[in-house]
Amino acid sequence: MATATLNGTVIAEAPAEDIIHIEGNAYFPPSSVKAEFLENSPTPTPARGRASASTSR
Repeated sequence: MATATLNGTVIAEAPAEDIIHIEGNAYFPPSSVKAEFLENSPTPTPARGRASASTSR
């Protein structure tokens, strides 16, 4: 099980095979991220094509 932490708090957890690694970044499935720790990002991400962006609270 892979986890993402922020200030010592687990904010996402998923099986390692569900994590996508691109250019040194790990992307967790949206359903594995605890929504209470995220908010929509006001910054567009044109380099990522059709993607949504969030930032941590």
